[in-house]
Amino acid sequence: MAFNKKILKFFLFGLLVLVVLIIFVSSQLLPISKIATAEVYLNQHLIQVEIAQTPYQLYRGLSGHPKICADCGMLFIFPDFDERTFVMREMLFPLDIIFIAKGRVVKIYENLAPEGVNPQNLYNSEIPADQVLEINAGQAKVWGVKPGDQLIIK
Repeated sequence: MAFNKKILKFFLFGLLVLVVLIIFVSSQLLPISKIATAEVYLNQHLIQVEIAQTPYQLYRGLSGHPKICADCGMLFIFPDFDERTFVMREMLFPLDIIFIAKGRVVKIYENLAPEGVNPQNLYNSEIPADQVLEINAGQAKVWGVKPGDQLIIK
């Protein structure tokens, strides 16, 4: 009987450790809170943006979103200046990607087609950037966005 109690205690302890480990790992991988939002102005156009700033949000971006409104987008805010490379992984609609350094547009990619889980095309800032704005394809041209334009976050 004592042998069975030892086995039961060992089993329950192992199960507890497993549950704690699962909770810890899932909390590191899944977004905990709702994504922040803001209003930004680019070339005098008001854009409602979701702000990607956690590692998970920076990785996922707009992947899997069915669509965004004409005056909406996602602003990626990075803690440092570095060359940035983006892909159209698991996108469901085309985008314009705008790279920004110190509040100024430095590079624009327009009308980028969605790609699946293994994207082939890479879109690089070519110079250090600390922000990236994703908007609906064609909007950069409609709004007349060009390098040097200022992004203002409200």
